[in-house]
Amino acid sequence: HQDLEKLVNEGRFREDLYHRLNVIRIHIPKLAHRSEDIPMLAQHFLARAGKELGVSPKILRPQTTDYMQQLPWPGNVRQLENTCRWLTVMITGRDVYPEDLPSELKQIPIQKSGEQTTTAAGVDRISLHHWDELLGQWAIQKLKNGEMKILDIATPMFERTLINAALQQT
Repeated sequence: HQDLEKLVNEGRFREDLYHRLNVIRIHIPKLAHRSEDIPMLAQHFLARAGKELGVSPKILRPQTTDYMQQLPWPGNVRQLENTCRWLTVMITGRDVYPEDLPSELKQIPIQKSGEQTTTAAGVDRISLHHWDELLGQWAIQKLKNGEMKILDIATPMFERTLINAALQQT
């Protein structure tokens, strides 16, 4: 991933070899500049890793995808692919949360528009806010549909979610 033309001009790469390799130029932007491709690529890599390893593919939670789209990905697509393979092997549950990501990704500062720079350690606050918004939208929809006992519906769902999370960590 180096600018060969620049290296030729600096005398650090053989010009004849450069012309031999430079038949067709293809410019592929860095993954960090194509963050909208990350969810689709990650889903593909998780499915492929699951198939190769004979396990169900992992599923990225929305907050995980959001976080991953903010990362710089210096290793580009190969780094994303290796991360997906790592997740397939190392994560015990099916859903992947930001805290499940490899530690080296959680140390990288990210910038969300309108917010201070944060790391995955600060994602808890963002995730909780996102969860709160989704719960509110769900409640509004249920009330609009005439459902009156939404707490009776939500409580068992909430308890089941917490129990499953606890079981995944034991």
